Amino acid sequence: MQQDSRLNFIRAVAVVMIVFCHFSQIIGLLDVAFWLNTGVQIFFVLSAYLMSQKQFSSRGDVWQFYKKRILRIMIPMWIYTACLVLVLLVLRIHIAPIAILLYALGLAGFAPSGILGLGHFWYITVILICYLLVPLMDSLSRNRNRWLWTVLISLLGLALMTLVGKSAYGVNLALFLLTYMYFHTQSEPITGKVPALWAIPTVLFSILRLYLDGYDFVNAQLYSLYDGIFVTTTKCLLGLWLFFMGMKVLKNGTNDRLTHYLSTRSYEIYLTHQFILLAVNEYVLPYIKSVPFSKIASLLLSIVMIVINVELLRVLLVGTKRVFASCKHANKE
Repeated sequence: MQQDSRLNFIRAVAVVMIVFCHFSQIIGLLDVAFWLNTGVQIFFVLSAYLMSQKQFSSRGDVWQFYKKRILRIMIPMWIYTACLVLVLLVLRIHIAPIAILLYALGLAGFAPSGILGLGHFWYITVILICYLLVPLMDSLSRNRNRWLWTVLISLLGLALMTLVGKSAYGVNLALFLLTYMYFHTQSEPITGKVPALWAIPTVLFSILRLYLDGYDFVNAQLYSLYDGIFVTTTKCLLGLWLFFMGMKVLKNGTNDRLTHYLSTRSYEIYLTHQFILLAVNEYVLPYIKSVPFSKIASLLLSIVMIVINVELLRVLLVGTKRVFASCKHANKE
């Protein structure tokens, strides 16, 4: 229970960071957005930590794992994407058919043209790849050369993603695989020496990133590699360090209602928040710019609308589950 409450708090903090990151991007606070964007990397580390506790003894275990994780990710995404696509079509906003197909397959990260308000769905593509590799990583964890294999697979993933112009995906995939193996093979992954030592590269990369951020990259390809690999690596280091610190500092955890709500609704908040922020900024903020603290007002309105959308999505999820359960029961009869 203690461990669960700590994870709930970390999950709640991470999703709040992501919401405020995109809000900061929209209002032009890009430097603030960068540091808050590490909430995504916290989720990768948290997922690696939870997945590292699973073991597979048969193909049936692997199948059940895939079925449970994929449906948990895809069903809410399908429902929300379908609703949003209908809204965009009513508003006569063009959506490429190939984009709808790729989003439906969980391949939003590779869509040549995205769907308005769903650009953050790249995370779904990467986390699905991570989960597909979990049974393999569990098998490799019992191999004496497990770290060599983990590094090789991470480098292969980075190379392949870089070839298709998605180097940041490869870095996040490597973060998941390396932290998974670390958590899976260490008896005390949180209280050992490694978490403390992790602060050294985190500080060094952060300082170097602050220095290079003011550098004028003339070569576009060089900047792409810098942004995709170095900047993303910096965020990965920060996300991992924040996860370690959260687990160490929150010795007693927390079970307050707000933390519980944010934790249990974190995925639904992640799905719905960006379109709401964009919509409020586009259609509401221009009309209240003369009002004092208008940006704060737009943020509060966005939060209220996100909560409403999250609860509507939860209702649709419950209804969908009941329909599936009824169909399953009818087939048995």
